[in-house]
Amino acid sequence: MKHLIGILGFNSQERVNKCAASLAVDKPVDSAIWLVNNGVEPLTPPPACDYVVHIHEQTGGGFTEALRIFLRQAQTMLCQTATLLNDDLTMEPGCMQAMIDYATQEPHVGLVNPMQVDAYNPQVVICGGTGPAYPAGVHKVGQRGCQAAPVEDVRWMPFCATTFNLEAVRDIGMPDPNMRIWFSDSDYCLRARLHGWRVVHLGEQGVVRHEHSASVNAMDPAARERQFLADQAAFERKWGGGLLAEYST
Repeated sequence: MKHLIGILGFNSQERVNKCAASLAVDKPVDSAIWLVNNGVEPLTPPPACDYVVHIHEQTGGGFTEALRIFLRQAQTMLCQTATLLNDDLTMEPGCMQAMIDYATQEPHVGLVNPMQVDAYNPQVVICGGTGPAYPAGVHKVGQRGCQAAPVEDVRWMPFCATTFNLEAVRDIGMPDPNMRIWFSDSDYCLRARLHGWRVVHLGEQGVVRHEHSASVNAMDPAARERQFLADQAAFERKWGGGLLAEYST
């Protein structure tokens, strides 16, 4: 088995079922789909899922630690790629295979992200690439154009739907747990680029429909704000100076 795909479930069986159904339409050859339950509510793995792992007791609900656990498992299974998807998105046909192909067939590609469109209005792009990562991550947004958005290398990408080339992961190391929910994606992409790995946005070559932060929005607002500021401060401490300036423009 070369490709491990995970659905990161967080207290919503409905979202998990929708995400799994979209993957089942054209599941890549030689892949397994896992339900990674990072919430406190019990979840039943849909028929498309081959296995379920409950990790909330290890992570306390933190995204970054869940990703670390998932990537370690994919390495243990000697996979070629690992893709972790938030449960609040669904894949358009061919997207998963395109992500895997770019991560395994194009030179020096370490991380691959699809274009994100609004789940309820797929003509609206909510992440068509990225702008500054600090002091808050900026996504390129707008209407889907008449011409296909191109594949492009970017400085950073959000990790709500990302394929990791595990050769790159072995080179870069694991995501930084000091950024528990936010900024660990920006941090990891920066580290990837410093190690010579490309960070690729697929444009129209791979598209997901995204409810956009459905899991995070379920958090208590005050707790969410405290965690965002703590993660932001960790990113600033780590990358102060010239690199931080690059990620702020």
